[in-house]
Amino acid sequence: MKILIDPQGTLSLSRNRGIGRYTRELIKGIVRNKKEHQILIILNMLFPLQAKAFKKEFSSIIPEENFIPFYGVSPNNELNIENEWNKKTSELMLEHFVEHINPDFFLISSLFEGTGDNSVNSIKRYTKNVPTAVIFYDLIPLINPIKFLGDELTNRWYRRRIESLKRADLLLSISSSARDEALEYLDFDESRVINISTATDPSFIPTNGTDNVKEIYGITRPFLMHTSAYEERKNFEGLIEAFSFIQSEIRLQYQLVLVCGLRDNQRKTLQNLIDKSELGADEVILTGFVSDKDLIGLYRDSYLLVFPSHHEGFGLPVLEAMSCGTAVIGSNNSSIPEVINREDALFNPFSILDISEKIRKVMIDKEFHKELEKHSLIQAKEFSWDKTAIRAIEAIENFNQNNSVKKETLSTNSDLINAILEDTDSLGKSQENLAKTAIAIEKNEDVINFYNRDIDKKFKWRVEGPFDSSYSLALLNRETALALDKLGHSVALHSTEGGGDFEPNQNFLKVNLIIDKLHQNSFKMPQENVDVTSRNLYPPRVCDMNSPTNMLHHYAWEESGFPQEWVENYNNCLSSLTCLSTHIQKILIDNGVRTPMLTSGCGVDHWERVQEDRDYIIDAKSFKFLHVSSCFPRKGADILLKAYGDEFTSDDDVTLIIKTFENPHNEIDKWLEDIKKDRDNFPDVIIIKEDLTQEQLKSIYIQSDVLVGASRAEGFGLPFAEAMLSGLAVITTAWGGQLDFCNNDTAWLIDYEFTKAKTHFNISNSVWAEPSQLHLAQLMREVYALTPEERAIKSNRAREILLKEFSWEVVAQKLVDASLSLKLEYRDRVPSIGWITSWNNKCGIASYSEHLINSIDTDIDIFAHKVENTIEKDGDRVYRCWSAGDGNSLKDLERNIDQRDNEVLIIQFNYSFFDFNNFYKFLEKQIKDGRTIIIMMHSTTDAEITPHKKLEFLAPIFAKVDRILVHSISDLNRLKSYGLIDNVAIFPHGIVDWNSSIKKEQNKIFTLASYGFFLPHKGLLELIETISIIKKSIPIKLKMVNSAYPVPQSEELIKLAKSKIKELNLEENIELITDFLSDNDSLEHLNSSDLIIFPYQETGESSSASVRYGLASGKPVAVTPLGIFEDVEDASYKLSGTTPKIMAESIQKIIIEIENNTEKAKEHKEKRDIWKKEHLYSSLGKRLLSITRAL
Repeated sequence: MKILIDPQGTLSLSRNRGIGRYTRELIKGIVRNKKEHQILIILNMLFPLQAKAFKKEFSSIIPEENFIPFYGVSPNNELNIENEWNKKTSELMLEHFVEHINPDFFLISSLFEGTGDNSVNSIKRYTKNVPTAVIFYDLIPLINPIKFLGDELTNRWYRRRIESLKRADLLLSISSSARDEALEYLDFDESRVINISTATDPSFIPTNGTDNVKEIYGITRPFLMHTSAYEERKNFEGLIEAFSFIQSEIRLQYQLVLVCGLRDNQRKTLQNLIDKSELGADEVILTGFVSDKDLIGLYRDSYLLVFPSHHEGFGLPVLEAMSCGTAVIGSNNSSIPEVINREDALFNPFSILDISEKIRKVMIDKEFHKELEKHSLIQAKEFSWDKTAIRAIEAIENFNQNNSVKKETLSTNSDLINAILEDTDSLGKSQENLAKTAIAIEKNEDVINFYNRDIDKKFKWRVEGPFDSSYSLALLNRETALALDKLGHSVALHSTEGGGDFEPNQNFLKVNLIIDKLHQNSFKMPQENVDVTSRNLYPPRVCDMNSPTNMLHHYAWEESGFPQEWVENYNNCLSSLTCLSTHIQKILIDNGVRTPMLTSGCGVDHWERVQEDRDYIIDAKSFKFLHVSSCFPRKGADILLKAYGDEFTSDDDVTLIIKTFENPHNEIDKWLEDIKKDRDNFPDVIIIKEDLTQEQLKSIYIQSDVLVGASRAEGFGLPFAEAMLSGLAVITTAWGGQLDFCNNDTAWLIDYEFTKAKTHFNISNSVWAEPSQLHLAQLMREVYALTPEERAIKSNRAREILLKEFSWEVVAQKLVDASLSLKLEYRDRVPSIGWITSWNNKCGIASYSEHLINSIDTDIDIFAHKVENTIEKDGDRVYRCWSAGDGNSLKDLERNIDQRDNEVLIIQFNYSFFDFNNFYKFLEKQIKDGRTIIIMMHSTTDAEITPHKKLEFLAPIFAKVDRILVHSISDLNRLKSYGLIDNVAIFPHGIVDWNSSIKKEQNKIFTLASYGFFLPHKGLLELIETISIIKKSIPIKLKMVNSAYPVPQSEELIKLAKSKIKELNLEENIELITDFLSDNDSLEHLNSSDLIIFPYQETGESSSASVRYGLASGKPVAVTPLGIFEDVEDASYKLSGTTPKIMAESIQKIIIEIENNTEKAKEHKEKRDIWKKEHLYSSLGKRLLSITRAL
């Protein structure tokens, strides 16, 4: 039987209440006890954040394909009359959707939702084809309408839900008391109302929970507690009053702890009652919302749980407390007696005296208290989620066996639209409503088609790219085509490359008849006549494809940077793409590719078809290291030669075989010659450059012992897979695409550090891994010393994994699945973003955030820290809700985020911002809630002045966030030392988008400029001395645009500068501007110069914002040779030193280049312009938004 479950109780505003807990645990129980049944989950995508969290929580027990997204129209909060059109439309769409998913039974976890959120529920108002069960909690509002249904809109909402409930086929009640209510008030047949009962989360046991929970909440004495949502029926007020009635000499030995999420007005109400009851300041503690871990700790440590509710469907906190071994007393009405199951533990909740007396008895009668504790653990064992789930499954099975549902003809989309127009005719409709509805219907139709697809359906598939050579892309394309053909699809193979189509090699086609046949199909299967066109070619050409689905397949890339013009093309022109490795997929996302994608891997089993040429023998020593590559710089053959020479000599019985080929970037002969110059005893090396057949190449593998690839970057690493299949041990770098199958169980991994990638793309901020020469040498010696049997342990494991997970048939099937499933990833929607930062004050991070946010084309909620003074009045979406520094709990920040339901949090991290313990807990909660977390780190170095703040402490939780974005290679390496690699990327500082509005004449005298605050480490006094030196050789001027900083040191430094200018007779040469200028005025001054100098001396800063303003001005920039300028080295001249004499010499050389417009100056300008384009805030804002959409 196919059971579809709607878990909206875990998505809606009920998610942190008993209904949310009940739904989660019931679903887990049903999955554990499902027998042969298939469990499907429908997810209301109007709750994107909560749906993501739900999938994450249940992904280990429910297959990915069993989560089914549903799209409604929002907003549809029913208590807002303006949403009525959306609400009714979404309900009809839901029924239509469920009908077409066609489950055997539909189980609704919580029907009474939607008063304050986008819940969508409806039963048989539009179609009656699907039997439906509802989890039934209580009828409290129906029984007490005056108290709960006085508001007209609330009353209408509830009555509509009741009418929907009456159309259900089954009610599954959470208690006997709830079942009795249904039978009494709803006129249901007894056979249609089944008590399935309730249980608790298995984590609610005495040994769990936060250890220091009392300290956290300021509890200093034995305490009583009550916990629930804040509602009148929960009787918090009655409990406070009853507690105050107890004699003070007894009462003062205890505290009353009320555990409940409270809004400000609710907290004020309770506090007023506490004051009115004349209770002491520490006698009653209001905790606010607490985590499950803290709640368990409170249950465990409490003396007594008092549960004085006026009416419950079950009363889950009672059972939770009992499961933790806590003594419990509670109300003598509704469901509570059946949970507690002890008469002398009950009281009348409407009698303050009765509550007070029962509490007093437990306080003074220690034996009675012990009996209650013992009873709690015994009684709690009567309840289990497995029992509850089995009862639910049996109820559904029995209904299906005893009732036949007469199926009506399935409704069409036209039927649905007509029903919507008829149902909403009196409401009026806007173009916006109609457009939203059309989009939702289209998305739902895609989902329905996907889940009802014929799994065995075959596609018309056109594979495009080179295929007629030993070129790696050609291998990928022809093997993909062959695998798709083997899977039964109609395949065409078209010969094309980045530059355009070309005729394939006819000799190749004559030898490969199947490939020739697939190629001939390309003339009969043009793009417009196939289902899918997928390409793999270089350079990538993607905007001229016109099939229903247009893809790149098995895409490869290596270094961390990626050309931004390709990013735009991919986002605009591709339906989806698959990557050879998770390494590539991460790189694409980090650079802003938001096209739906997944990792397909690369097939390797073609290697099994190759038979080695036994006549091809290498004349080498007994033990053979092998390296197979192009010997491009990224392949690390230079490091390999050095490490090999460090560890071995010509006396060792070992040979390094290097199989490569001639190409312009291959300098292996020179490297070997250079390294041998100083070595008479360099170990044996054989270099093979001639073309070999596949059979001869395999023979080399078979004759070798270990493949070594000290790669700086790999997309997949096919030679490693070929080696493993050939039985070789593999040594490779611990970074790159090969890690999808090379790990510590299958290979020997070389340590590394990140360095700037040196490729012909010259992408700013792009890195790769520089393998450790020392570690590589050690690993080569280690593997050399092993026996063949010892080496085979890892290679055998690798072979098993490769043949199972990386066959071409498996990879091709992933490609087919991607062409279908990725259609359901709608990345056109921009997620709701919250941004945590300093804001609107004199702070570099505040300025950085402002520039980036202003460059992002969507509204963003800004969660700013509290400051006394701001530069200007805060905007509408700025919420000041946290304080920088130690001790801030961040609870107010959490509440603000929850209120706005942000799906993505972008957090500006600086050591001074957060209390590390509380920040750790904050991140834990946000991750659990399903939010995408991006941390932008402005510092990665622990400071001596805050020894209690160690990044190492945050590393475990940082490893769980979606992305950590840093500004420099040094940052990458520091985070690597803490094990933070897989979710870290460089995201550069930005520069403002600025063009001068003033036409300027060329300077008659070459003019330098400096910029930034007037502070000691900026080297400004040294620059003044430098001008004095230059002046002796050539005419020179300096414009010092250096504003005073509001600290005494700055004022003193300005006085010294003026004195030095006068002392050196530079009044005519140097103009001093120390006012705080606007960005525009500063940039106009800088733009009027010919060269901008940043003469910084030694500093602990990791980067400079000032130098980026210099670059934004459009003028050339020169910097001192310090690490602070690492991120601008591609765009700036580097001075040779920091002393006035050396700076003067360097500056004069640069002046000559600029004035003569030398080739070097032209090249520098070109690099500077490219760098500037890549670093504009407008470009970075677009990239960051794409990252959030992709994640």
